[in-house]
Amino acid sequence: MPRLVYSKEVIVKIVILREYDKKSFREIARELARRGIEISHKTVRKIYEQYLILATDKIEEDTLKKIREVGCAIIAIDGVQPEKGKASL
Repeated sequence: MPRLVYSKEVIVKIVILREYDKKSFREIARELARRGIEISHKTVRKIYEQYLILATDKIEEDTLKKIREVGCAIIAIDGVQPEKGKASL
């Protein structure tokens, strides 16, 4: 990723803490600080957003490959009742 000075291990830790542990960016920054890695929550957010961009490109490639194999795509939308006070699609 351009302009990043953090190792792949730090980037992976950010993704794991966000994706699997559902931590906020501030919580991730605090967790990394406990491990001796000084990083702001804003930088954590930027790193995570860059990861999402890269991951989306890979997902799209895989999806397009599968669509080509199958010959079509089926899009499904599942509606859920929104929680009170929370926006939903």
